[in-house]
Amino acid sequence: MGEKSGMMENVTAPGVGDLVRIEHHLVGDELWDPVVLHWHDYCEFELVTSGEGIHTLNNRTILLGRGSAFLCMLDDFHTLKNDDGTIMELINFKFPESLIKPNVLKKLYAIANRRYCRFGEEQLRRLLPLISLFEEIQEAKYPDKDLKRELIESMLNQILILFLFQIPDENDSATGNREESRMQKAIIYIHKNFKENISVYDVAKHIDLSVNYFSTVFRRKTGQKFSSYLVDLRLNYARSLIEFKHMGKVSEIARLSGFYSDSYFIRAFKQKFGITPKEMIVKENQ
Repeated sequence: MGEKSGMMENVTAPGVGDLVRIEHHLVGDELWDPVVLHWHDYCEFELVTSGEGIHTLNNRTILLGRGSAFLCMLDDFHTLKNDDGTIMELINFKFPESLIKPNVLKKLYAIANRRYCRFGEEQLRRLLPLISLFEEIQEAKYPDKDLKRELIESMLNQILILFLFQIPDENDSATGNREESRMQKAIIYIHKNFKENISVYDVAKHIDLSVNYFSTVFRRKTGQKFSSYLVDLRLNYARSLIEFKHMGKVSEIARLSGFYSDSYFIRAFKQKFGITPKEMIVKENQ
């Protein structure tokens, strides 16, 4: 969808005012369903602290995991979805554009289609305590509201500057960019189709690469062979069917998770989790 249409929701944030509202969301649990296509009348910064999912920002799809961060400005529209059977935890900042310093705002608008990044664990160890302090300041009562606003503005801009530092340079090698884009496309395809009888040949064909080259790049990017990645994805989904949906038929769980051999499914499940599917079903129903 290339432009805003009536199918999208215009979301407002009552109470944001001229300050920052900080929230913790669990996308995929009973309270926070996947977020439909929308835009809003405030800025929104989100940081994923656990779980995985998919974010579509202005029609560009981005894989999310721990450390993923993105910023939506007033001209952006997006969707947000957790992986099936999982819960994705996010820290969400809602704030008016007026709190962003002019030089920071100029840089943010200059990267309109690249306002996302991935913080590594070392960066998160510095960022998360800063956010915790930010929350304490936000909730505290100060007699001088003007000083509180200046403090909040200062801390918000610190976080946005750290975010800007993590965004890859647009002048990265064309080969690296193409490779990253293709691997994202491949992983999205895998996550959408893992319950079907897909193969490494199907995925390589989908992104127009040879099987050997795709396999090499995929292992370098993910740290796993394609076959291992696919089986892990299916097993984690099978476990979620037992834990969250309380399904009780092993053969049905196997089929829904993409396994076409019950014996192989049972063996792989026990090897990964140390317990058979039937034993886990009994345990969950106790």
